[in-house]
Amino acid sequence: MEPAEVMEETKEWIPPAAAAFREVLEEGFVIDMANTAADNYATAREIINHVKAAGLNLSDTKIGQEMGKLGLEKIQKKIDGRNVKIYTGIKSI
Repeated sequence: MEPAEVMEETKEWIPPAAAAFREVLEEGFVIDMANTAADNYATAREIINHVKAAGLNLSDTKIGQEMGKLGLEKIQKKIDGRNVKIYTGIKSI
């Protein structure tokens, strides 16, 4: 973990749209990349629907790019017999 001073300076340089994305995301999800539990994931569609419902006008691709910037890994997982794209390290509240 970085010192508090570094985190504050970093927040000052983060563009408002990116900051708003993380805030909106944290309203419906918990980001915990250290948790390696099998159920610590959210589907890409859940995340996209949440962000768009919150009023952020971002494309699916841009949402994926922002998720990557947060350090979340996108993988495929078979759920109910279907391959679904999920992000690990994030869980719905």
